[in-house]
This record gives sequence, C-alpha cells and structure tokens, in this order.
Amino acid sequence: MPLSSRGARVALWIAPWALLPLFFAPGTILLSGASGHRDLMIRILGHYGVTFLPWIAFSRVVQLLAQATTRRLPIAKSAWVVHVVAWAILCVIHAALLVAAEILWLHVYDSVGTSATVIFPRALLNIAPTDAMTYAAVASAFIGWDLLRRYQERELRLTESRLNDLKAQLQPHFLFNALNAIAELVHVDADAADLAIGQLSRLLRRFADQRGHTHALGNEMALLFDYVGLQKVLLGSRLNFEQCVAPEAMRALVPTMVLQPLVENAIQHGVSTRRGPSHVRLSALLEGNNLRLQIVNEGSQAVVHQRDGTGLRNVRGRLAALYGADAQLDFSISVDGTARVEVTLPCRFEVAP
Repeated sequence: MPLSSRGARVALWIAPWALLPLFFAPGTILLSGASGHRDLMIRILGHYGVTFLPWIAFSRVVQLLAQATTRRLPIAKSAWVVHVVAWAILCVIHAALLVAAEILWLHVYDSVGTSATVIFPRALLNIAPTDAMTYAAVASAFIGWDLLRRYQERELRLTESRLNDLKAQLQPHFLFNALNAIAELVHVDADAADLAIGQLSRLLRRFADQRGHTHALGNEMALLFDYVGLQKVLLGSRLNFEQCVAPEAMRALVPTMVLQPLVENAIQHGVSTRRGPSHVRLSALLEGNNLRLQIVNEGSQAVVHQRDGTGLRNVRGRLAALYGADAQLDFSISVDGTARVEVTLPCRFEVAP
C-alpha cells in the first residue's frame, strides 16, 4: 500500500474532528463575551478540542463495533445493547479526559481549587448528550456504509455466479450434444426430433428471459420441466423423472436456476453412468419457516467418490450470497451410488399481484 495513499486516508480521518473545534468555538466566544480576552478564547478553543479530538480514536472503536454488528443480518437486538454500553464507556473515558484538561489547564468551569470528584459528574453530564449524538451519527454512517458495501459485493457475486451458471448450461458441448442427438433423431423419429427442437427452443428462451435473483418455485419448475423434457427425448427410457411438490410451496421464492443445475448434475453423474433406466426424484415441501428441496438420483458404484462439480459450487455461492448462513446445501452419495442433494432455504413467498 503506497504511503501517500495511507497518509491521505489518515488525513481524511483526522480532518473532520480537527475542524469541529474551529466550527463551534467562535460562537461560544462571541456569546460569552470572551472575544477580547485572548487567554479565555484559547481555553474555550482547547475545551472544544478536548470535546472532539478524542473522537479520532473513538470513531475507530465505533467503526469496529459497527462492522461486527452487521456481519449477520438482520442485526440482532443485542447489537444495540453493545452500542449503548460502548457509548457509556466512552462517555466515562471522555469525561475523565475533560476533568484532567480542566484541572491542568482549561478552567472553563471555574474549577480552580476544586477536586476532580466534584468536576467529574459535571463533565460527564456535559459530554454525555454530545457523545450520544456523535456516537449515533458515526455508528449510523459506518453501518450504512458497511451495508452498502456488502450489498454491492453481494450483487457482484450473484451476477458473476449467475453468468457462470448460464455459461455452464450454454457451453458448446451441451448445445453440440443436443443438436447432434436431434440430427440423429431426424432420420429415426421425425416427430421426436421435432419435439426435441421445440423443447430446446423453449429452454434457451427461458434461459435468456431470466430476470432478478429469485422467483416463485412454480416458475422454476416450468424451466426445469423444459430441461427435463429435452433430456427425456434425448435419453429416452433411460430417464425417469418424478416430482412431488407440495402445492403450498409453489409460491415460495427460490433462487433463479437453482433446480436445473442440480438435476443436470444428477443426470450427468447418475443416469449417464447406468445402462438401464434410472430414476431422478425431486421433492419440495415446507417445514416450519423453511423450504426444503431434495433431488435423489440413482448412479453407479463407479461414482461413489465423485466430488460435487461446478454446478453445485455455483448454487452454493448463490445461496450464500442471498441467504448467508440461513441456507445450506447438503450433498451425499451412498455406497450403492445413490446421490442426494438437499437445499434448505428460509421460506419467503411471492407477493400476489
């Protein structure tokens, strides 16, 4: 990191707190009639210096606390307790600094010969409201900035992940295999070839029409059925797809293209590894405040040690960006090659128009 850049940031951090005494002191000097008394003017300026300059360090503490309390959303109620306690501690420290400055030099409270124990309550009452407003302003600024930064990072991750998903689905070998299979069907079963072309066309159109990061499970199922329909035409009787979706779950919001890459993974590593018919089962149901999606497919023992690939990694990335720790994806393969993917999401519903 260049020294000049670091120095500029330090200067920008210090400058507002250094300028505040110069902003508040002139008014106090004029109202108190101290404009003709040079020593009193300096002491008033020093008083405001002790009032605001410690916030150069205090604001760093507030920044760290603000970042800590926004790591998980929504912000817990206990986070506000942390801020109130921190404000109280800073008030005590600040009042102690004021007392020390008052006794050693300032004397703006006419405290000559007065003990610190007498001055401290007065200094604390004087500084507490100012520190409360300053703390609230600084904390709000840092929390707002941190939330904006995290939102921008989240949008960037979602966009990149979605583009990766689209690239994964529309990569040349997928289109080549589909078109090659359709070309072979033309000479064997013209009706099946025509059906496959229609399915591929609808699928590509749905891919291109995806908008937003979430939509209703019903819309996601429509996209999935087009994909499965194409695969059924291409794989024939080797693919048996079953679905059991609770009616009340159809309005639940899910990430766009969350099921298709999971089913494609099941077909690629399950159905394609078996000579005979294979089953892919999809279920979706509501469990309390969660929506649980499960895809189970039959594979072979040859893929028992298969690791989840790009599709699953992309889905995990989008789940983390959209829901944080509130969503999870579990992937497992049994000893007979049966693979299971289970996605658990917070249950949110599409608002009816």
